[in-house]
Amino acid sequence: MSEVDPPEFTASSVPRIRRYSLILALLHTFLIGGSALWSFFHYQEEMAGIAFTEARAYFNRDLALRKWGSTHGGVYVPVTSRTPPNPFLSHVPERDISSPSGRRLTLMNPAYMVRQLNEDFSQNYGIGGHITSLRPLRPENAPDPWEKTALEKFENGITEFHQFTEIDGKPYLRLMKPILVEKPCLKCHAQQGYALGDIRGGVGVSLPMTILNEYRLHNQRASLLGHALIWLCGLLGLFFSRGKLIRYEAARIGAEVRLKESEARHRLIVENQADLILKCDADWQITFASPSCLSTFPWHQEELLGKNFFALVHKDDQERIRASLQEVFVPPHLATHEEQIQTARGWRWFHWSAKAYTDEQGKVRKIVSVGRDITQRKNLEAEREKLIAELTHALEKVKVLSGMLPICASCKKIRDDKGYWQQIETYIHAHSDATFTHGICPDCAQKELDKLERYKI
Repeated sequence: MSEVDPPEFTASSVPRIRRYSLILALLHTFLIGGSALWSFFHYQEEMAGIAFTEARAYFNRDLALRKWGSTHGGVYVPVTSRTPPNPFLSHVPERDISSPSGRRLTLMNPAYMVRQLNEDFSQNYGIGGHITSLRPLRPENAPDPWEKTALEKFENGITEFHQFTEIDGKPYLRLMKPILVEKPCLKCHAQQGYALGDIRGGVGVSLPMTILNEYRLHNQRASLLGHALIWLCGLLGLFFSRGKLIRYEAARIGAEVRLKESEARHRLIVENQADLILKCDADWQITFASPSCLSTFPWHQEELLGKNFFALVHKDDQERIRASLQEVFVPPHLATHEEQIQTARGWRWFHWSAKAYTDEQGKVRKIVSVGRDITQRKNLEAEREKLIAELTHALEKVKVLSGMLPICASCKKIRDDKGYWQQIETYIHAHSDATFTHGICPDCAQKELDKLERYKI
């Protein structure tokens, strides 16, 4: 099988990826929703913090002005329709005086000063202030229900009272702090029975929240919109990533299947390979041996692994083989060599092909060698060489007659190189390893018998 099995892939990997994608989407939604919720309340708290800071600043301003006026015993100002003499200070000596030019002046106590300042500030900026007490000298300073609640809490030890509420249907932050009786205050309020340190009343600040609420809503909307965009982009990213991951998973599983098939084929080849396969590190320590090696060498796998390759080589071949194998450390990292190797059947000849594999820096990391038993070939070569040597030795002893030989047509003698005539058997014996024995053929025997008959009487 060279392709991924689609049913198996669909039944296992895709649902798992979809399940994980859904979990990530829910987690993404939870995180973005939590962040948006935190941002929503953060802007609300930020708006409240700004409002409290601003309200306390106005309170501190009024308190500082009141203390300044109390320290100086009040301020003389010209009498006008808006600033008539304070009837509640009639018991104060020199409430009304005249300047050297005859201009009529009246004393403004701190409460009078702060009240007018708050009226002007409220008309110009919308921020109201009010001095009140449970026992006011001036009826207009009587507390409303909210202020009365605050003053009663001050009597119980509360040092500040605030609340987001509405005035005439508009949102306001109302804040009030108590005013303690100090020594300059007794000039006007001693007749009411106050002593030093008593709670004289409170100064309240009414801060309009319309602008701050608009600022808060603007930031909250922008934050929610930003979170929504991030949430949407995250979901789109998860969607596209899921598709890419499914494709990657398909490719990975296909690669795994192909790798397993390749490994199976490789294992089948290696396990059934008659040739020897050894894998060594750069120091020639054996790290892998094929099954054919285990049936060839006289060692078990545990003994063979870790053994140096040269420990297998015959001592007469080691120096030559070490020099030959240096070729694997230089490009193209190939070497072939033949040597005697110790086997379970004794020393046998093997032909090896070695190839080195390098890392990214070009350093040799492993060497794979494939060996084949060539003992039979070596024996045949030795026999052939022996036969050739024997034939050569035999040929060296053979004398060959060649060329034209001058021979007598009558007596059949042969003339040698020196011009002497020799019997034919003498010449051949001298120029070859042939020897002669003498006999008589039937024809010559008949001729000789005829001669003997003629000479008989």
